[in-house]
Amino acid sequence: MIIGVIIGSLLSLTVYSEALKMSIRDTEILINKDDKENRITKSDVKEVFMEDHTVVITGKKGQELLREKTDIKKAKVREGFLYHHYPWSEQDPYADDYKLWTLEDRTVGENVNAILYERRKAIREGDKKKIKHLRMDLNELGFVVKDKGEDQYIRNFHN
Repeated sequence: MIIGVIIGSLLSLTVYSEALKMSIRDTEILINKDDKENRITKSDVKEVFMEDHTVVITGKKGQELLREKTDIKKAKVREGFLYHHYPWSEQDPYADDYKLWTLEDRTVGENVNAILYERRKAIREGDKKKIKHLRMDLNELGFVVKDKGEDQYIRNFHN
């Protein structure tokens, strides 16, 4: 019984530390995820939307400033952002810009292909931390990626 309580406590601490916490203000959004704090200024935000249970904030160039899962209902997230006059979209405004990445894709360059290949391996292995870090690497190179199962869909925001 004691072991069950200890395991339950550890599990609840993990869930708590992985929960997305956002404080939306008139001039900025404060984000706390995995015990790391991040700040996005309103002037850097182009659009906010939700896909499934994921909050996505895009920047002025179309890059992703945030893509995080949340258990908060879409209506409540929308209400919070609209209350502070952030640009809200009901769906991904870039949905038509994504294309399926394959190993044969030679249009994105060697570096991007190498990262996408590594990321595909991380997806198959279920390494969420590595998947997230490689997503950030791609963002730095001008690409946004979203997943559907093991498939990776990419778009270039430096067009």
